Order: sequence, then C-alpha cells, then structure tokens
Amino acid sequence: LSQYTVQELLNGGTWETGVPLSGTFSDTFVYVIRSNADGEVQFDSIFGSSGAFANRILLEDYLYCDNGNDAFRIVKDGIVIDQVYEDNSSDFYRDSYLYRKDATGPDSGTWISANWTAGGNDLLDFKTPAQIAALVPFGTYQQGESNCTSYPQFDFVQDCRIDLQDLEVFVEQWLDCGLEPAWACWE
Repeated sequence: LSQYTVQELLNGGTWETGVPLSGTFSDTFVYVIRSNADGEVQFDSIFGSSGAFANRILLEDYLYCDNGNDAFRIVKDGIVIDQVYEDNSSDFYRDSYLYRKDATGPDSGTWISANWTAGGNDLLDFKTPAQIAALVPFGTYQQGESNCTSYPQFDFVQDCRIDLQDLEVFVEQWLDCGLEPAWACWE
C-alpha cells in the first residue's frame, strides 16, 4: 500500500495532504484505524483483532476523526481512486457509518451517493459493543462479477491478471527444458 495515501476534508475545508499507508495485503478487507484517542482500543472492543479484523493500518497521531460531515479519499500516486463526501451540513452519518453498496466502485474520485449506505445520524449512540458490531456491516461487501476480455502474455494461470500466482508458475518451471538431446539445453 506504499503508493496510497488517505486524505481528509474537514467541515467543508480543503483536502489535507494525507497520510501515507503501508503494508501488504492481498484479496482481503483492510481496516484503517485511528490509533490515538483510543481508536484502536474502541475498535478492538467492538470488532476484535483476529481474523479479517487483524488486517489493519493504524494512523498514529493524526487528526482523522469525523463528525458526519467530513470527507475521506484514497489517492494512489497523486490520482484520486475513491472518495466519500456529501457537500451539505446535515452531518448525514454522524455517530454512524458509511458503507459501500455491493458491486459498486471505486468511483474514480467522484462522489456517487447512490453507491453508499449511511446508517443514519446517531444510529450508534448509546449502543453496546455487541449492538454496534451487529449494526455495522463490516466485511460483507461483494465486488460483483468482472469480465475477462483477454489474457495478458504472462498470465500463466489465466485469471486475466499477472500476479504472484503467475510468478510461482514461472519459478516452478525455471530452467525446465524440452530440447532433445538434453545436453542441448545447456549450450
């Protein structure tokens, strides 16, 4: 994630410079948690710290807190990949959550409110950790179907992308040779 930063826009102001992310994750949910002001402690008391909830990035000593009318975005190499933002003063997710609807996004730096569900203002007020965990749908997003239009040249496992699985196939076959006679392989 070293190419990514998370930026925040507070109370309709300007986008902050952002915090660089780090870590390596593959095909899993990752939770960005504010570590100061007991953010990590609160997260752990509600959702725990094992399984998918062990996949986390801690933002230490940074402002990241919101009151329901702030915006966040993910930037990769200077390009906005996705963002959540509603330009109004209603605090439309105050003491609540925003959650991306299945089979939507990323929205390339634009805010498409129809792609998000807001729990509603004050939904989480005066709730126990168990009640909050039951209300917030973490870990349920389904990406939807994608279509493979062609296989890249080095897509050895034919999943329409070149990744570590393809590298494993390549390494397993490194120095294999099918020439006859066998000595011709090493000339």
